[in-house]
Amino acid sequence: MASFCIVVFWFSVLTIGYAYVGYPIIISILARLVPRPVQQADVIPTVTLVIPAYNEEKCIAEKIESSLALDYPSDKREVMVMADGSNDATVDIVAGYEDRGVRLLYQPERRGKAAAMNRAVPLTHGEIIVFSDANAFFRPDALRKLVRNFADPLVGCVAGRKAIRGMTGEGEGFYWRYESYLKRCDSTVGSVMGAA
Repeated sequence: MASFCIVVFWFSVLTIGYAYVGYPIIISILARLVPRPVQQADVIPTVTLVIPAYNEEKCIAEKIESSLALDYPSDKREVMVMADGSNDATVDIVAGYEDRGVRLLYQPERRGKAAAMNRAVPLTHGEIIVFSDANAFFRPDALRKLVRNFADPLVGCVAGRKAIRGMTGEGEGFYWRYESYLKRCDSTVGSVMGAA
């Protein structure tokens, strides 16, 4: 029994070591040895911006305004907000933008963010779907930069670089730099572990 426990212990240590040391080393080496360049072009497909918003009355108007102000043709851009289960002013605020083309999806029952996004996807009209939290804001040219990667027929998902407003503290800064580095390496080899 003792030898079994020792094997389990060392297997656990090696697994944790791989996650924090082994994988970063391997992906760094692969990114240098077998990069897969992505073909980019200034394409302008139709895009649906999908925004889950549960009780986001404090930021939803700013999010919608910034989404409508993006440097992307308005006839090629759709903005859809899911406010499932919201019991603050979120639904009323979003409804005030319907005359500007913002679509509101609402049901009284809250089933969670993933369920709301899954419910929205079949109702979108865009060739490309961009998911964004209500409190996440894009630079004006973000959509153009995201979609240019879809000129490559092998690209199925694109993620932007997440920057947090007013982030302070060296620990947080190191963490985001580390995560961003790993994502760049993943992207360089044509892979993705997750998209922020």
